[in-house]
Order: sequence, then structure tokens, then C-alpha cells
Amino acid sequence: MLPNHNMSKEEIEAHIEALKISIGSKKNKSIGEKCRELVLSANLNKKYNGYGAVEFFDKCYGIRSKFVHTGGYELEVVEAFGHHLHEFVVDILAEYEKGFI
Repeated sequence: MLPNHNMSKEEIEAHIEALKISIGSKKNKSIGEKCRELVLSANLNKKYNGYGAVEFFDKCYGIRSKFVHTGGYELEVVEAFGHHLHEFVVDILAEYEKGFI
């Protein structure tokens, strides 16, 4: 509902605030984008399951997205990435602990 002349000042202000919040939320990055930035800032120079850190994150995030949005997954793919994902997360946390992130 759009504000109109029959609304109180408080109602109009509430609508304006809701609109600001809505527009502001469009500026926020997705969790995937924020995590990708974290991976980039860790500056890991290792390979995980044959992929660089950012590409590995993208692959894992794709697996996660497919599962969350469709319920689909391939057990072989999950198993292939699982061990490496643990190592990847530990490496990211280690960089965080060192204060490099």
C-alpha cells in the first residue's frame, strides 16, 4: 500500500522507513558473495580437490545450492569434496586466527 493523504504522519513515516529498508537490503551482498570475499581475503595458495581456493569454494557453493534449492545431490560428488572441504575450512579459520583476514 502506498502512502496517501488520509494517512497519519506516523503511518507515512513508517512506509518511508520500510521502503528505505527494502532498498537498502538490495545493496547487501548475498551470503555466497560475502563468503567468496572471505576466501579471496585469505589468499590461500593451495589446491583443494584440484581447484584453487576460490574455484573450490564456488564448486562447493554450487553443490550446496543445488541441494538447498532442488534437493538434488550426487553422493560421489559430495564424497569427493567432503574431505577437501574440511581442510579448506580449517585453512580459512587458521588465516582468520592469525589475523590475516
